[in-house]
Amino acid sequence: MFRLKRMLGLFLMNHMFVGTRFFQVKRYLARFAGFQVGTNVSIVGPISVGNICKVHIGDNCWLGKDMKIYGNGSVFIANNVDVAPNVSFFTGGHEIGGPQRRAGKGLRYEIIIKNGCWIGGSVSLFNNITINEGVVIGLGSVVNKSCNKNCVYAGNPAKVVRRLDPEGFY
Repeated sequence: MFRLKRMLGLFLMNHMFVGTRFFQVKRYLARFAGFQVGTNVSIVGPISVGNICKVHIGDNCWLGKDMKIYGNGSVFIANNVDVAPNVSFFTGGHEIGGPQRRAGKGLRYEIIIKNGCWIGGSVSLFNNITINEGVVIGLGSVVNKSCNKNCVYAGNPAKVVRRLDPEGFY
């Protein structure tokens, strides 16, 4: 029953209510699909999520077009987080196996994005990582390690390119 509810909720969200309107309906459909969703969440859609992946979205978040969550792990997005279009979360992987089959034992990852972050367009996130408070991830970056708070990360692999003032604006 869970898979059917997830498929139906995502289908309606991605085909009937896609775009920058109907945010309240899309929050309801995301909850129907088994996500934990806070208040004032804006899901542009379409989004793609694996059948058994756990998803938590905090309050006042913006999820851009074509967000994808692959694998069977979990994604936790805290409050006041903006996720730009084409962001991919890879919550599963494999150990390196023997010569007969290199994709060995399956692994589950947990990706945590803490309060106030901004994830730029076409970013890929994978492994067990935490994006700490106030982090900005630059366009097209590949994040494979946890990020220190109040920094800008960019590149492949993503590295600190700037430290941000935790008290003010630039």
